[in-house]
Amino acid sequence: RVLCWGEGYYGRLGDGQTAKNPNPNLTTDTSAYIKVIAGGYHTCGIRANDSRVLCWGWGSSGQLGDSETGNNWFPNLTTDLSAYNDINLGYEHTCGIRANDSRVLCWGQGNEGQLGDGNTEVHNSLNTNITIDSSAYGRGFNSNEDVLVSILGNAYLNIGETWKMGCRAYDFTDYSSWMNSSSIVIIETIPPAVTINTPLNTTYGSTVIFNVTATDSSGISACVYSLDNALNVSMTNITASEWNATNSSMISGSHNVKFYCNDTYGNINGSKSVTFSVNLPPTMISVKINSTTNSSTENIKGYCNATDGDGDDLAYQYQWYNGSTVYMNGTLFKEGSISAGYLHTCGIRANDSRVLCWGESLYGRLGDGQNGTNVLNPNVTTDSSAYTSVSAGYYNTCGIRASDSRVLCWGSGNYGQLGDNSTDAHTALNPNITTDASPYSRISAGYYYTCGIRQNDSRVLCWGRGDWGNLGDDSTATHNVATPNLTTDISAYSSVNAGQYHTCGIRANDSRVLCWGMGSSGQIGDGASIERTNPTTTSDISVYKSVSAGYQHTCGIRANDSRVLCWGEGNYGQLGDSSTIEHNVGNPNITTDSSFYSSVSAGYYHTCGIRQNDSRVLCWGRGDWGNLGDYSTAAHNVTTPNLTTDISAYSSASAGQYHTCGIRANDSRVLCWGSGTYGQLGDGLTGDHNSTNPNVTTDLSPYLSTLVSILGNAFLNIGETWKMGCRAYDFIDYSSWMNSSEITISSSNEVPNTPTPNLVSVDGTNKTLSNL
Repeated sequence: RVLCWGEGYYGRLGDGQTAKNPNPNLTTDTSAYIKVIAGGYHTCGIRANDSRVLCWGWGSSGQLGDSETGNNWFPNLTTDLSAYNDINLGYEHTCGIRANDSRVLCWGQGNEGQLGDGNTEVHNSLNTNITIDSSAYGRGFNSNEDVLVSILGNAYLNIGETWKMGCRAYDFTDYSSWMNSSSIVIIETIPPAVTINTPLNTTYGSTVIFNVTATDSSGISACVYSLDNALNVSMTNITASEWNATNSSMISGSHNVKFYCNDTYGNINGSKSVTFSVNLPPTMISVKINSTTNSSTENIKGYCNATDGDGDDLAYQYQWYNGSTVYMNGTLFKEGSISAGYLHTCGIRANDSRVLCWGESLYGRLGDGQNGTNVLNPNVTTDSSAYTSVSAGYYNTCGIRASDSRVLCWGSGNYGQLGDNSTDAHTALNPNITTDASPYSRISAGYYYTCGIRQNDSRVLCWGRGDWGNLGDDSTATHNVATPNLTTDISAYSSVNAGQYHTCGIRANDSRVLCWGMGSSGQIGDGASIERTNPTTTSDISVYKSVSAGYQHTCGIRANDSRVLCWGEGNYGQLGDSSTIEHNVGNPNITTDSSFYSSVSAGYYHTCGIRQNDSRVLCWGRGDWGNLGDYSTAAHNVTTPNLTTDISAYSSASAGQYHTCGIRANDSRVLCWGSGTYGQLGDGLTGDHNSTNPNVTTDLSPYLSTLVSILGNAFLNIGETWKMGCRAYDFIDYSSWMNSSEITISSSNEVPNTPTPNLVSVDGTNKTLSNL
């Protein structure tokens, strides 16, 4: 991205303004650039994806090349569609070298002949204009990439002539002696057409192969190439005009290769480059079978865990071994999650990545085609697609589809929160795609609105009801936004979380927390108690690794020590600061628990988190409905982080309105606790009831971010020895296989022998109880 700073006259900083800026500031163009150069009062650059020239700033003499004489405050394409290799700027004119023929083109003021068009009259050229010199101004090649060479203009050259070049060097004191090149014969030829195919192999630590095709008028050519600016000429000739360039043991990450191809007589006059990535394959960490013994009438459960250095989503493949027999049992799938909403809960099933929801179905927020019928057990939505994430909001739910990373929403759409370009009173009973075709990496459904992170630039977009500034669009007027809309902050974000009336996210470049929306209770964390209509940094300059926005409070985990900090309304102890008096905390404030935490989730009047050392769940705040998991539904508040009654380790936890759900680590089962009036606990019950302890749902499916494999008992025989093998897949490469330890199948149907009592005697008679 291009950043500019300094005096902003005529819009030359490209940020849409003309004011000065003392700090480096991004231009409005989100494209990548390979070159940028500042002129008198204008700026130009070459865009990376197509090598087109864009200019901005002062344009009175046509120096922006856009056929206009006005100023432009934003990066704007010239009228020339050609790719450019280089560009340079004068005071009121611009020149560049066109890539396809290395000709120089100039535009802007030409009064002094600076456009090279043979004219010194008072005139301007508003479009890119070729100079009268037909020479090519090309580039040669050496191990340091490009060096400037001289190419004699073709006006001097005639077919059949023999030419050579002489050179001498000058160090500003003395000349070297002359040296002449070998001779060349001028022929009529066509430069080679260079084609580079996609790398055939991009596996980490293996050979990377590029197939290059280069032909000239004679049908043959020759090539050398530069990999990451280092010369390499090891090209294998495949046919008369094809080569494979290979490079072994490449490191993970982004690379660039540039090929230089000769014509028949050895002149370098064709080149092309391509950027590619070498992938780091995932690494298997552990494979285990859940129990050390297993009966023939029970399924065997196993777990696979892998890591990926590139941060890619992982799928798994696994197989069971019984002696020499291999049973494939499993397919590729993405990671799962759990989300507790207002009166409903949703999760992603591990074996097929389908979304299941349960609880109140009013307005269709369960996505099962129903409206108003409570669902007491986890139930799949009508969309059979695999999903990578799901978020349960107030009366709507949204998720990201795995196949294309598109966002789909369902439920109430009265305020535009479904992103379907409608704010009429309407509902979507089934998952419905938003109007934004962009792929998304994060999604979060709040109270009548939704926010997400767009994948291509990591910008935050929000849509729905924005009366409190929670959409980050610089407005607190009564308004609804029916389609995904960018916030005013152009920064990239790594996470976003939509609360009740406010939103918080973590900025990617510095991991600072920014919040926007209602701030009356201090939930923005900037030390004030006012609404913020634009993303605003909290007063804490610390780096954060997660943040969660609740009703009128916010909590996050600080990166340097994994401590939990909370801010906003603290009347019920939800800040974990040992106080339930009516008070607000306007700045991030550390909880009383000094433990490290791996995750935290802010609900309505309560907060829950997972302690790092043992993965136990702790909750604090208002617990009237059993939502703290502390075996109580009395009207009570817990002011400090408090363990639930379940001693199990958890991999995730999500705090909803009056209930909480989590995923138990040992078997990936979902457990919920708190208010279950509408079936949101998934325990098969409805009516006015609360669960005061973590309680498993009726669905036996795993909901974990690691694979869970279950081998059917139809395969199992008493006395057999079994083990499981796993490998992980990041959608480019597989890890190596890893096997579990073995277990032996026993029987649970054997009837124990009936014991035969032996003779029982008593030593003596008339004994007292004490000496019997």
